Amino acid sequence: MPEPKPRSERLHPEVRALLTMLDAEASPPIETLDPVQARLSVEAPLKMLGGEPEALGRIENMSIAGPAGDIPIRVYAREAGGLRPALIRELSESAHAR
Repeated sequence: MPEPKPRSERLHPEVRALLTMLDAEASPPIETLDPVQARLSVEAPLKMLGGEPEALGRIENMSIAGPAGDIPIRVYAREAGGLRPALIRELSESAHAR
């Protein structure tokens, strides 16, 4: 079994459990997969934790100000609106080129 990756102590226990489970699968890094493969690789573990995914109400391409210019982002939101948790992931230049 591979060495556990260091994780922030502030992670929610369920998130920590999901990441540990994904690490143990020894599948290729998600950033090396095309979007369809990446989605399929995490679909089963996510269903085990939270059931069926909810339908999206909107997908919006936006940008936020960064230290070297605007950073493109994509917002996925449910119809219900309101405050929700966010996942922020920085991609390398090579990942953007795919």
